[in-house]
Amino acid sequence: MLDLELLDSIPGISYDLVHRPGTSNLLTILAVCAESDIQDVARTYASGGHGRLKTDVADAVEGWSEIVVGEN
Repeated sequence: MLDLELLDSIPGISYDLVHRPGTSNLLTILAVCAESDIQDVARTYASGGHGRLKTDVADAVEGWSEIVVGEN
């Protein structure tokens, strides 16, 4: 599903809702799952590419969903 996320061609990773809505969405999801600050997460991925970010978001969502399902 994350492969369908529309991203931009700007190098690196940064949080910018106006110019990078897809990237910002992924950073928000990862920050919520990790209970971290969005800007801290963005700094972690600043020099990386979208591939690693997408993989980490998928892993975080999977882990988070296992916790939620396990609680019910």
